[in-house]
Amino acid sequence: MAGVVPFQAYVGYIIEETLGAQMNEPYDVYKAACPTATQNVATNLAHREKAIKDAAYGPLNPAEPNDEFWKKKADRWSVSIAEAKKSRCGNCAAFIQTTAMLACIDKGLSAGDPTKENSWDTIKAGNLGYCEAFDFKCASSRTCDAWIAGGPVKNGVKKESFKIGDFVRWDSNGSVAQGKIEKIVRDGTINVPNSSFSIKGEVDNPAMLIRIYKKFADGWKKTDTLVGHKASTLRSIQPLT
Repeated sequence: MAGVVPFQAYVGYIIEETLGAQMNEPYDVYKAACPTATQNVATNLAHREKAIKDAAYGPLNPAEPNDEFWKKKADRWSVSIAEAKKSRCGNCAAFIQTTAMLACIDKGLSAGDPTKENSWDTIKAGNLGYCEAFDFKCASSRTCDAWIAGGPVKNGVKKESFKIGDFVRWDSNGSVAQGKIEKIVRDGTINVPNSSFSIKGEVDNPAMLIRIYKKFADGWKKTDTLVGHKASTLRSIQPLT
């Protein structure tokens, strides 16, 4: 395999399926600079601790029931526990598993990364990837409060694109709010009605005008309140009825 970067399996992680035919790509594919956290143990650990503290990254061992952990996630996201368990790092839009990124991770591990001996990294729970949101190596079977639908990001695969009519949720002053997208702007500005707030949309991170929904005794109902958010702050949810 001259001219090709080898990619060894790591403590039970089955990387070959993730790379597939990409294993035969030339070394030039991998020459982009690697994130510091993939090469520096101290940086990776510090960023991971921040994800644990600020976004409840976990659980430590995804193979365990972790009932309390998933109950908290379900409550935070206003979904069932079964639904919460579907929202993992491995399908998060911030989870990077491109050929180049996996090669960066392999390079760091091959250099003698002592996190091989750390329980967070050695549990055979899923493939490693790079978390773009918190800048650290994470396992696909874990999750955190910052989960965003649309991942993982692989070669030639773009993040999810929301459409008008989708229901979404987002963090709001320490809690979670839900609503329905009524307008999307990818090149321009949304002026939020009845407020002085405006939000600029970009091709890779559109601006969204969202009508807030609230839960009443007889179910979810739309309100008169409209808010603006960037797509990167939103998570997809099931329709609210």
